[in-house]
Amino acid sequence: MSHHDDLEVPRPSALITLAGLVLMAAGIAMLATGLQTWDVTRPGSLQRAVPILMALSGGGTLFAGGMVVRLRFWAVIAGLLMVLLQGLICLGWVIYAALHGFFSALPLVTGAMCLVALILVPLAIGPTRRFARARAALLAD
Repeated sequence: MSHHDDLEVPRPSALITLAGLVLMAAGIAMLATGLQTWDVTRPGSLQRAVPILMALSGGGTLFAGGMVVRLRFWAVIAGLLMVLLQGLICLGWVIYAALHGFFSALPLVTGAMCLVALILVPLAIGPTRRFARARAALLAD
């Protein structure tokens, strides 16, 4: 009987997978929003920083979502921060664009996905923390 036999390893729940997939979807939506925003902003203007920021945050959120699916605790925290940043970027862009006569539904959809992620992802904190402890115990042996 090895030391690992008495180690209680939690089973992954569908909630963790769902939280990761929602983060990934929000990241993909943000990447698409960034591409659309790149198309409507003027070259050489300060506005061009917005789609770059959108793409970076979307890529980070997509990556974090993939790592949440792989049960990484740090990714849950990073994903929460990234999706919060994304939501603020989308809100800022929607307000700025509306004040300048431009409307697109894509940032609104992305913002809604961010809200869903902000509700679901915190529910994965406890379970992924338990997986991180179990993984650390296995590696420490």
